[in-house]
Amino acid sequence: MVYFCAAQSPHVVDVEMLPLGLHADADDLRARLQARIDATSEGEYDALLLAYGLCGKSTAGLIARDIPLVIPRAHDCITLFLGSRDRYQDQFVSCPGTYWYVLDYMERRESIGTALSVGSDTGTDISAVFEEYVQKYGQ
Repeated sequence: MVYFCAAQSPHVVDVEMLPLGLHADADDLRARLQARIDATSEGEYDALLLAYGLCGKSTAGLIARDIPLVIPRAHDCITLFLGSRDRYQDQFVSCPGTYWYVLDYMERRESIGTALSVGSDTGTDISAVFEEYVQKYGQ
């Protein structure tokens, strides 16, 4: 979605992805986002757009000193991927407990917090979990 929007923009858009696993530590994510904002040279861009929601308050307190900073008003990035707060709420009510994966997540899983496991333990090898479940429940 991010790349699609960038490709459709009449403006030059540079996309930079941070490791997905940073979501596990809001303070670390906030520090890294602030460092990237601070590293932006004055006059390099017209504005900075972060494709993040509140994400565990990771965007709270971020500031840009010399450039407009745009952060969507959304609880988390899934609201952005679904297109609106209403669509997010509809999904939340009709399918509670849904864990969302988007292509972007899959592409960035090779770094911090890498495994996308079947269970809730993100450090679990998905193949081992699958084999365990086959043994327990059958193919």
